[in-house]
Amino acid sequence: MPYLGVKPADEFTSKDLNGEELILDADADTTITADTDDQIDIRIAGADDFSFKANTFEVQTGSNIDMNGTELILDANGNTSITADSDDQIDIKIAGADDFQFTANTMSVLSGSTLNIDSGATIANSGTATGFGLTGVTTGSGNVTITSGNLIVASGNGIDFSATADSGGTMSSELLDDYEEGSWTPAIVGGTQVISSIGRATYTKIGRMVTLHVYVSQSTETDATALTWSGAPFTSAGYGNSGLVEFYGNTSGSPILCRVGESATVIYFYKCDVNQGQITQTQNDTHTIFTLTYEAT
Repeated sequence: MPYLGVKPADEFTSKDLNGEELILDADADTTITADTDDQIDIRIAGADDFSFKANTFEVQTGSNIDMNGTELILDANGNTSITADSDDQIDIKIAGADDFQFTANTMSVLSGSTLNIDSGATIANSGTATGFGLTGVTTGSGNVTITSGNLIVASGNGIDFSATADSGGTMSSELLDDYEEGSWTPAIVGGTQVISSIGRATYTKIGRMVTLHVYVSQSTETDATALTWSGAPFTSAGYGNSGLVEFYGNTSGSPILCRVGESATVIYFYKCDVNQGQITQTQNDTHTIFTLTYEAT
């Protein structure tokens, strides 16, 4: 072995070990060796722990790098890093933002970050794991079943039926983008009659079609003013929608129809006869019951 004792600095400018082992401790089990070309091996306590090759640092089997909670910086400007300063938790920061977090058996995508699955990639349960995928959502035989929670669709989006066959007419949309149900408050416009109580005034909207269900009581005052209601929950797209009305105490001698005004939220009432005249508030009626479906804008 070449002499490695202490020499003056001017003599110890370099030393060629020629692949021989450099022993560092008293019991000779901690060494540095370069007996393989272009490779430096570090042995500690008799175990091969680390190797250096061109542009590569290797941690050998059975060895580890203990960061002890210190941030491991990965890029040149120091804003992309891996940290484990909380017990049993790994945090990944990219471009200065906390993006991902790993804890025991859990990977979390943090607020403001995105888990992107490339086109053609598949998320699959390769074993028999349970609870795989979205909580409350199951799949099978081409179907998706939501057992807990709701399917929430952003405004302006919906269920697209464009894969189905079209009618013989001119199709304008195959997107079901709205559903709503609730109550509304009808009121008599002008005259002396008023709606005294509302037993039911509800609506259901599916797409653009609105269906009203009404059962109200109105006062018995009489007036020659045409009977018109206000308060329909959605503006109509036009004429052509009507419903049959049941008046208790109807003295007109004819069935009564109702419809929503064109591009309006008012409802008109008409005699179903050859004249189709609008009825007035002279009807001494105590209850009004009808179901009306119309198209909204």
